[in-house]
Amino acid sequence: MGIITILWEKWVEFRRDFYKITLAAMIAPLMYLIVFGMGIQTTSHGQPYLNFLIPGVVSLTTMNGSFNAIAQQFAAWHALFRKGQTLMNVMPPFIAYGYACGVHMPLALGLKVVIIPNLDPAKLGSLLLKHKPEHMFGVPSHYQQMAADPKLKNKDLSFIRNYAAGGDSISIGAEKAVNDFLAAHNVEYPLAKGYGMTEVSSAATIAAGTITKPGSVGIPMVNTLVSVFEPGTTKELPIGERGELCICSPSMMKGYYGKPEETANILRTHEDGTVWAHTGDVGYMDADGFVYLDGRIKRLIIRHDGFKVFPSMIENVISQHPAVHQCSVVGCIDKDHVQGRLPFVFVVLKPEAVASAKKRQIIKELRHMCTEELPEYVQPVGYKFLDAMPMTPVGKFDYRKLETEITSRDY
Repeated sequence: MGIITILWEKWVEFRRDFYKITLAAMIAPLMYLIVFGMGIQTTSHGQPYLNFLIPGVVSLTTMNGSFNAIAQQFAAWHALFRKGQTLMNVMPPFIAYGYACGVHMPLALGLKVVIIPNLDPAKLGSLLLKHKPEHMFGVPSHYQQMAADPKLKNKDLSFIRNYAAGGDSISIGAEKAVNDFLAAHNVEYPLAKGYGMTEVSSAATIAAGTITKPGSVGIPMVNTLVSVFEPGTTKELPIGERGELCICSPSMMKGYYGKPEETANILRTHEDGTVWAHTGDVGYMDADGFVYLDGRIKRLIIRHDGFKVFPSMIENVISQHPAVHQCSVVGCIDKDHVQGRLPFVFVVLKPEAVASAKKRQIIKELRHMCTEELPEYVQPVGYKFLDAMPMTPVGKFDYRKLETEITSRDY
């Protein structure tokens, strides 16, 4: 009888998963066309999205497999996701992260989806109170906005189960501020985090529920490998050493449409025959398998003497100052040398600190914090206060815009 019971349970489990995946395969083409329509007025690589419609439809079979793989991986986190719950997606649904995690995955798992394709950050608190979503996918700035929203002050947010930040790195100070806010509003779990890229259908790692560490973007998802290689090579680096993060996943793309050279640059077959997606991101892994993201290789600041400065090193220190709401580090011209760049800090103060704070005193305190915690070659050359960070259309900090804000008189 015991064997029959086990077989019956496995049959019920198989039938349930079969229906989920079959439904996802049926709705994927329709959902693709719907969310494509939301982005039809936008451009990609200088061309209208309409130019990508036919290639997108042709590749639906591959897309179905990739997005279904993402859905199955999230299904493994059954303690967090329950049929009938609501997910609010504040990411544009026509990008990989917004579609795979914010549309396809929740529908495949039986969740209700509320799509906010053009989020006004000032209305985020009102939307949360209106829809009371157990789940949300966004970028770090969305959750910083949530934690600072006066509409949510003293509100019971215990309905929240899993709010996840992806698309960009989040500083340790910002993560702590969000988690303190969640705990103070009766939320059981801290902010979930993840990491991935469009080329692997968005998600490759996840830190959620109790499986998380401060500063980490999580552990690799089911059937996904993440490792660190010396940039530009296939040499795997040891635990704890920084290098290029690479991903091997069942949801990995076949390639870029009509661009074999660019495909070969990112999808590389290593000596053992494994195909890895080279992300262009710098990070490392610890002994427990948790992945840590420093940022894009393009954001790396290289000094005239060859020393490399990771913006996240400075951001993790600056963000812990009690008056700092947001901060970002970019490179600026080294006035004393022909080549090389130096780190420059932009800061947005918390609303309550703006009126009372003396900016010169804050800069003095920030310099002291950096001197105490960072090597000499990492020290920022200048600081500048902003009323708000410039944002890209998907809610990430606009680093290129920040670089143009620096003048020779600022440092």
